[in-house]
Amino acid sequence: MSAAPPVAQTGLRPNRRPYTQLYNAHINDIRELLSVSPGAVNLLLVMIEHMGRRNALVASIASLVRISGTSKSTVLRALELLEKSNFIQRIAVDTAPVIIINDQVVWTDRPEFRGKMTAFDAAVITFDDEQPTSHQRRRCLKKLRRTPA
Repeated sequence: MSAAPPVAQTGLRPNRRPYTQLYNAHINDIRELLSVSPGAVNLLLVMIEHMGRRNALVASIASLVRISGTSKSTVLRALELLEKSNFIQRIAVDTAPVIIINDQVVWTDRPEFRGKMTAFDAAVITFDDEQPTSHQRRRCLKKLRRTPA
């Protein structure tokens, strides 16, 4: 298993909160997951490091590969195992999933809000080479009509 690249290499800043809280009851669950799949624990910790205030992030598989320092197949297996083990939930938004970390395991927001909201903020992770070229972007843009004054 390769370690996640340092933040300086990815160009990403981890969340700025001074802490992430973990329920003691789930430490054993993470330890068990570590014995089954160190890659899944690595990806979980990287996603926790980059998640937004409401435990969510949007990241393509390619972005997760980059920030975790693992292969595409490791990321895909890890996501499947993390979802099956109820550490995460994935919600499809076009081609990149919204990944929500289970707030019964870890959280960063005020505890009185946990489980009472359906809205979430998300850190969106993407890289230049995942975007259409400037020529493709220009072709997709439509000219805006001017609103009469």
